[in-house]
Amino acid sequence: MDKRRNKGKGRPAAARGSRCNRFWGWLLFGCLAVACIVAYDRTLHGRLTVLESGRREMRRLEQRWERLGGTAGQSRTASETASGAAGRRLKTGGGDNTASGRGKPAAGARPAGGAALEMPAVGVDDLILRHGEGRYTLCYDSLYRQASWVAYVLTRIDVETVEAERGNRFVPDPLVVAEGYPTAETDDYRNSGYDRGHLCPSADRRGSQRENDCTFYLSNIAPQTPALNRGAWRRLEEQVRRWAERYDTLYVVTGSIMDYAPDTLRGGVGIPDYFYKALLASDGEGGYRAAAFVLPNATHITGDYADYAVTVDSLESWTGMDFFCRLPDTLETAAEQVFVSDFWR
Repeated sequence: MDKRRNKGKGRPAAARGSRCNRFWGWLLFGCLAVACIVAYDRTLHGRLTVLESGRREMRRLEQRWERLGGTAGQSRTASETASGAAGRRLKTGGGDNTASGRGKPAAGARPAGGAALEMPAVGVDDLILRHGEGRYTLCYDSLYRQASWVAYVLTRIDVETVEAERGNRFVPDPLVVAEGYPTAETDDYRNSGYDRGHLCPSADRRGSQRENDCTFYLSNIAPQTPALNRGAWRRLEEQVRRWAERYDTLYVVTGSIMDYAPDTLRGGVGIPDYFYKALLASDGEGGYRAAAFVLPNATHITGDYADYAVTVDSLESWTGMDFFCRLPDTLETAAEQVFVSDFWR
């Protein structure tokens, strides 16, 4: 009887000890989980980036570049990244052999058919590749094995025509290979923690299977964090297609911003710090509206793409590039100086 009585008295203390041990065990597990997340973040992108807002990040970026030298273009821009033969180089593939963009029209002139409005100004050493079948042009960064920017036209017909399935066959760009420049490989992205992010999206080119396949050239691909590629960036791409449906024709430039010595994947593929889209559309009254979005290539992104909207003028000051320079000066200035939220809603 005494033994049974003593045994009964011992159970509550043991239960309390067990609950206490479980509490401390879960607490330790939580601490370890947080430590692992932080370590993974720092390993993946070099730092833990938690943005309070897109506009604060844009201000921080601008101030940082001003400290670097007080001039535009302190990041790696297209004219600085492509190296090789002197003079502007144009290589074409597919059925389109026209070179977009030579010179700026005089003030008041009408753009010739609007065919080249998507093209930014190019430098004398830029390696410009034109893919006629994919209907996009890119400036190739041979050092970091991806496009500095990709320019293309997106129309209502492009959005509404679905004659192809997503190819998903990532391959080196045949133009890059033919010219002997270094190229990314599919293995470069394997187990890297980064997605293969499109600059000209697959869903923007579904008129034919060949057209869609061209968007999977690795020159059109850049390392994007899953948080960006599957989140705000994906929603921005979807919104761009809705704008193309609404306004009939959209001129798009998509590119990346890198430090002088960015982190790289295996094989030397550079990891951008930011991605941007510059957009231009007719306002239907003889003028144009322009907008830009600059999103961080981070593992934690607050807000949505609308929080990262800036004027095209601001994007030009940060990148040193000249977007939509084929417009007459008066139209270009009016479009790029302001972001009209009612238009880009």
